[in-house]
Amino acid sequence: MSSSLNTLFLAGQCLPPVTPPGTSWITQPTSPHTFSTPPLSLPESSISSDLTFPCSRVGELNFSCSYKRDREEQKRTLGLILLQADESLEEDAKVLIPSSGARLHHVRIPSSLEVSEESLLALKDDIGAAASRFPASGKFDSIAFCCTSASSVIGSRQVEAIIRANCRAQLRCVTNPLVAAIAAFNVLGVTRVGLVSPYVASVNVALIKAFKENDIEVTHSGSFGQEEESKVARIDEESLVRACLELYEDSKKNSEKKFDAIFMSCTNLVTLGAIPRVEAATGLPALSSNLCLCWHMGVQAGGGLELDIEALGGTNMLLQRSLELDIQAVGETSILLQKRLFQTP
Repeated sequence: MSSSLNTLFLAGQCLPPVTPPGTSWITQPTSPHTFSTPPLSLPESSISSDLTFPCSRVGELNFSCSYKRDREEQKRTLGLILLQADESLEEDAKVLIPSSGARLHHVRIPSSLEVSEESLLALKDDIGAAASRFPASGKFDSIAFCCTSASSVIGSRQVEAIIRANCRAQLRCVTNPLVAAIAAFNVLGVTRVGLVSPYVASVNVALIKAFKENDIEVTHSGSFGQEEESKVARIDEESLVRACLELYEDSKKNSEKKFDAIFMSCTNLVTLGAIPRVEAATGLPALSSNLCLCWHMGVQAGGGLELDIEALGGTNMLLQRSLELDIQAVGETSILLQKRLFQTP
């Protein structure tokens, strides 16, 4: 029914609208869906709770229902705390994490359009409020704070503490891209990394320091020098592959500084297409914030939740190594992966 239909329909009766005393009637232009009839005029005393129109009462049915038992479908429940400016992680998570195996819940926090150490640190104030917005009745296997650089600036321990203190749902595990990357490096036996970052060098300092504190040395690094998130999300696949290969060729000039893997930092980078190409060209594991994060959430969820390897061209060194090690549950990974930043509940 058109919103311009200036009339009331009750129990089969078409009545003109009521105009309160003192309100003038303005005739609307006549059209197939409007009426120029003046409204029903009622004395002021009539406009009260006693004002009724005849109507027929529809019979109401009472339905019964049953409830699914928790985990009846063997699905895991995962939560993502995304930055407002992030345009990429949501899509990657949908592609990598099969919907048949997990439910994904998302909340977003305000974030600056430009990236700096100050803007990253400011995100800390909104993490708790975001964590509190997940369904209180939920049972979450893992909740992730989805920003690599902010995790290094704020500190992974503090990020986890804020999420646990504010989440109203049952929560088993917490992660972020920094923790996830370190866990992935440990599974692959990686101790030296080539870092590809979209951001200016000053933003990368905290990340490189966090890696070093966990026995991961960044031997080579390169950056696209971007300060705007909207541009980061639009760096194309060819540019990303070319950057990784340039970094790889540069590392070969000094055998003592060769790295064991390439890491593409930032959840806003579109990396899934680049990863298999870089691995094929270099023979080294190619990792990204989004791949590591989704993989780590799957590990934390346990129960054999596996990522869709077809989304990575049917082959991937991290996922294949995980299968070889039969990493299926948090209890098993706690021995294999534990580092100062990797905590099991």
